[in-house]
Amino acid sequence: VMLVSWLFVFILSAFLMLLNNGDFAKRFNNLVAEELISTFAGHLNDHKGTKDDPHLISNYVDLCELSDIINETQGSVSGSSTPTNSTIPYNQAHYILTSSIETSLTNWKPIGNIDYYFSGYFDGNGHTVTFTSEIQGITTESVLIMFEYSCCGGLFGYVGDNTTIVNLGVEWKGGLKAYSEYDTYAGGIVALAEGKLEISNCYSTGTITSQADQNYAAYAGGIVACGKAQIRDCYTRCSINTIATSARYGYAGGILGVDSNNINLTISNCYSTGSVFCSGDDTYAGGIIGFKNKFSITNCFYMKNSVNATNVNSNGLAKSEQELKDINEYSWTDFDKIWAIDETGNINNGYPYLQVFYAPKTVAATISVTTNVGAILNIENESGESVQQIYVSPTTSQPIEMELDLTTYNIIISTYYTTNITTTTPNVTLIGNKLTFDTNNVTQVSITLNSFVGNNGIII
Repeated sequence: VMLVSWLFVFILSAFLMLLNNGDFAKRFNNLVAEELISTFAGHLNDHKGTKDDPHLISNYVDLCELSDIINETQGSVSGSSTPTNSTIPYNQAHYILTSSIETSLTNWKPIGNIDYYFSGYFDGNGHTVTFTSEIQGITTESVLIMFEYSCCGGLFGYVGDNTTIVNLGVEWKGGLKAYSEYDTYAGGIVALAEGKLEISNCYSTGTITSQADQNYAAYAGGIVACGKAQIRDCYTRCSINTIATSARYGYAGGILGVDSNNINLTISNCYSTGSVFCSGDDTYAGGIIGFKNKFSITNCFYMKNSVNATNVNSNGLAKSEQELKDINEYSWTDFDKIWAIDETGNINNGYPYLQVFYAPKTVAATISVTTNVGAILNIENESGESVQQIYVSPTTSQPIEMELDLTTYNIIISTYYTTNITTTTPNVTLIGNKLTFDTNNVTQVSITLNSFVGNNGIII
């Protein structure tokens, strides 16, 4: 028995030592994540993928499931296949992000690859996807994505015609790095737009690096690395780097690395604050676009003295940090509905930010009432302000759907008769005639109102 105990202690100690090793811990966590994804995936089939009934992306598992489907790596389910309740293929469907996602895992595979493009509509809904790898309290390691004949890094890899991405933030806290012996693309949101892409109200942060070898090229961009992208009302606070010491070319841009040479598109109302750097003999960099063919640039700013390459393109307007934080410099943009500046510097370090990411979020809450007596439900917010009053009739069971901010709510119930109020909903507090719930935890509340009937059949 003592021998077995010592053997168990030895094995446990060895395993813990391995977990303390960064590489082993990362691989172990990724293996666990892959198993969880394969076990819990399948939620995308719950919706039709239409504009009115989009597929919901709520967590990292959902995001990985989308990637697996589009990239044709999830068995019988492919990007060109359709959900059982819809006629829209997954790769052309509508998606909406229902909450911000943060992961320290490094098993991410960009949505869309060289063989299977994403050509759908993705609404970030004012939420952010954050990739971070923290080991022993220190942010280390980059997200590395490799393919046999090319390499793409980004939330989206390859996208095709009719792709739209809106209201999305992507933060690469651990850095994004793409490397291969062939053409290599690294984009803060999209790596390569093979078809026409429209992207608006989006941002990215972090460090983005693209490296290629031999006679190929490295592309990097704060929003898109390369391709046919119509970009509007976006910003990036990324450090953009291409390493092309042995490659043929290197291209880096604060917003877009290289545009397409056969289509006229526009980048408008955008800015970039980070450094843009290309190492190598034949490199091209710009504060907005690294190499511009037919694109037009309207109302775009970048940080002064931030671009370094053998060929520097002066596209957009160079501004100092003070100017980039000055609302008076942005006479061309909409500071009523789209953009805002926090002069205290608490939001986005004083640079312009997109209002959609700081707007009050709402959730769809359903209140179901079963009652044998008429009642008035006065729904108040946490400040005691009445949000809505609802009358429920006797002998009915009816759901009431509401749009509520993400905060605490009270339901004050008033009836003419003496009424017993009960609820079986967890996380709902009931004191007297007042129910209290938080929509972060509760979005469906069931209430039963039961007035007592006397011997003469009269409700009392």
